[in-house]
Amino acid sequence: MSILGAVNESNLGLEEIGDLSALLTPNSNKTIKGKPLEIPLELIAEDPDQPRKEFVEKRLQEMTESIKERGVKSPISVRNHPEKKGYYFINYGAYRYRGSWRAGKKTIPAFIDDSYLTSGDAEEIKRLRFDQVIENLHRNELSPMEIAIFIKDQKESGMSQVDIAKALNKSKSFITMHLNLIDMPECISEAYRNKRCNDVTLISTLTNLYQDNKKIVEGFLSDTTKEITRGEVKALRDHIEKNKDDSNNSHNGDSDTNPENNNDLKGGESKKERKKKENDPEKMKKGIVLVSVDDRPGRIVTDRRPSGEGLAWVRFDSDGAEEEIEAHRLTVLGIIEG
Repeated sequence: MSILGAVNESNLGLEEIGDLSALLTPNSNKTIKGKPLEIPLELIAEDPDQPRKEFVEKRLQEMTESIKERGVKSPISVRNHPEKKGYYFINYGAYRYRGSWRAGKKTIPAFIDDSYLTSGDAEEIKRLRFDQVIENLHRNELSPMEIAIFIKDQKESGMSQVDIAKALNKSKSFITMHLNLIDMPECISEAYRNKRCNDVTLISTLTNLYQDNKKIVEGFLSDTTKEITRGEVKALRDHIEKNKDDSNNSHNGDSDTNPENNNDLKGGESKKERKKKENDPEKMKKGIVLVSVDDRPGRIVTDRRPSGEGLAWVRFDSDGAEEEIEAHRLTVLGIIEG
């Protein structure tokens, strides 16, 4: 199976089931055509290598109540246990499986898909893991840290970030931002653990800001009761940038005591000459490049170094979020004076 060929079980219809003989197993003598099997929960176990390790309690409670009232409407996907005959591992559907146990159910509807069985071949195992991650990404069932750990493991196995991005059908910036979670500063890590912030874009932005502004970021995160929003992080970044600009201006002031203003310096400019140049209507003091990415307007972040060639950081107008984008995806809308 292709790495990108993950099955989305929630959309399974009769036309997608294919050869129903695949549903026949050694411990079932009869399969109802076109319908999933009702398999006892006690014969099913969660895959110990499943990339998802965290489960949201609120979602589990909602799932349990729904199953109590309406049952499991979307069958889970399982495969035969490689060592215990008559038992199964879950391919997809761990939330429904746990919710069924909590709801007091004895069985759960399931399709048996042994295409996820592995023969011990390293490439086949890798395909399985990518398929599981892709499926969970489609369902939004992985936390940012679970994604980050998976990416880190693949990188340590020898895959490049570009190859990982292609296999997951994600951008390189998606990979970079999640890898930033691995080495989060403690103050940001604590905010993540306490569920004050689980937005990977915000965490990545805070991590980048922390590198040169530790005290400011620590102060921003010191109120442990406050949820961290995109608006607040944008205000923090703007505050840091304003202070940086003010600091630069104070060091490069127009005081006549500044040696740069001395017109006796060889090759230098007088204050008068510099003022004339600054007031030139044909020259911009600071150019801002306006762009669009998939119809999202934003602007190039010129003071942030991209992670590689062909990439650029873009700050989006809608929420102030910054993302590293492939340059070929950018549409230049214009250049204005900042």
